[in-house]
Amino acid sequence: MLSGLNGSQYINAAGDTVSGGPYFYADTPVPAPAKGAVRFNNARLETWDGNYWTQVYGAYGSVSLTAEAVEAINWVREKIEMEKRIAQLAKEHPGVADAVATVNESLERLQVVVALSKWEKEPAHDYR
Repeated sequence: MLSGLNGSQYINAAGDTVSGGPYFYADTPVPAPAKGAVRFNNARLETWDGNYWTQVYGAYGSVSLTAEAVEAINWVREKIEMEKRIAQLAKEHPGVADAVATVNESLERLQVVVALSKWEKEPAHDYR
């Protein structure tokens, strides 16, 4: 029987500890649970594979994200931190604030050009 379950970066494995390890409870929604759901069923830890509940074997389990998911989350976190730093610099330095305004205006113009180019490609707007 599985006696514990580990999490990883961005996943927390949590549950009540009862005589030897964390125990998880996943209610079975209708029509079926999400793939990867975990439940404790009659002294067995089970996971839903998309079709069936299967017992998890071994002394210790693990839950993690794929490398691609971790990479995407890290990329977003870096972008958020960069935007925070730029926003702080813009508050302190008028030149940075002007540059940020110029970038934002350019992005708005780019969005308009992209939208117009998509609109122009629609058959109803082909004036050739």
